[in-house]
Amino acid sequence: MTGLPVPQVNITDPAAGYLATLSTLDPGQLTAALSAAVRGEAGTPPGVAESTETRLALARALIATGDLDQAASTLAELGAGEHADDWRITWYHGLHELAAKVPSAPGRPLNFWKPDAAQAYFDAVYGELPGELAPQLALGFTAEAAGNQPTAARYFERVWTVDRSHVSAAFGLARTRLAGGYDRPGAIAALATVPPTSSQYVTAQITAVRMHLTRMGHATITPGDIREAADRLGRLTLDASRREFLRSEILRAALDAVTAGRAVGTTACSAANRPSTPCAPGWSKATGRWPGWHQTRPSASYWWTGPTRSARGPGCNGGQRHGGVRGVPRLRQARRGDGQFLRVLWGGTRSTLRQ
Repeated sequence: MTGLPVPQVNITDPAAGYLATLSTLDPGQLTAALSAAVRGEAGTPPGVAESTETRLALARALIATGDLDQAASTLAELGAGEHADDWRITWYHGLHELAAKVPSAPGRPLNFWKPDAAQAYFDAVYGELPGELAPQLALGFTAEAAGNQPTAARYFERVWTVDRSHVSAAFGLARTRLAGGYDRPGAIAALATVPPTSSQYVTAQITAVRMHLTRMGHATITPGDIREAADRLGRLTLDASRREFLRSEILRAALDAVTAGRAVGTTACSAANRPSTPCAPGWSKATGRWPGWHQTRPSASYWWTGPTRSARGPGCNGGQRHGGVRGVPRLRQARRGDGQFLRVLWGGTRSTLRQ
């Protein structure tokens, strides 16, 4: 539901100003406030209790909190009122049916859901508002929930092609491409089109990085996937914790690939270890390495080891080069005499991996 647009409030309605004051409340608080307003409790402004806008807002809040029975009752009251022909009542009926698919909805098992009902409501809205993208986006979500991935992909792609402000369509297109046949390149391509001006840009690119590192079906993670993930991460502006966590995921994928006998190359590992800005004297843009970094075994190993801590400077997280996340491998600087061994720490337990 959060990925769908919210119908506008009629600004000439007596409750329009009152509803605007509730925009900062969470769904639970909003439901309580609107329920009190509908009951006409003390302090409710004149005209708000009888307003259609108040009941429409209450229906949406009830759906958001999972109280589908009460939402159905509210919608039934609206359908029997003087504004029964308002298309927004049909829209919220569709949302109500779509929300019944969600397992967390109290008292609603998955087999209760009727996809045809949700589709019929959104089709009716689309017929009332031909050319509008919101009903098509809703039809895409309905088709996806019903398992009809090709139809959902068509709706999502149409919406995303016409209007790049509906970012949920890009995420929906990526999901359906994955579910419809493990089309990882197509899913990543959809997320790559999210514009940098969008508030969801970073989320889309982080998702794309993780898609590069996720095995789909029978396909394996290739060195190209690891390099693409590292390059994409290098172009993002992230806080230190998220950057280090994603960097550790890339290095873990590279370690798995090397363990399986697949050559990764120095590019991916160097890119994964490279900070967004140089933060110590001697950083080499040409090699992507810090002073003191060297191969653990010349001409054979594709791994580079580096200092655990770097000198403080612009772009550094207190000089910490690798996070201490349990279960994530951390590369330590090779000591003299290590020879053909690569030091790896797994959750504080030292092990040695022969290259």
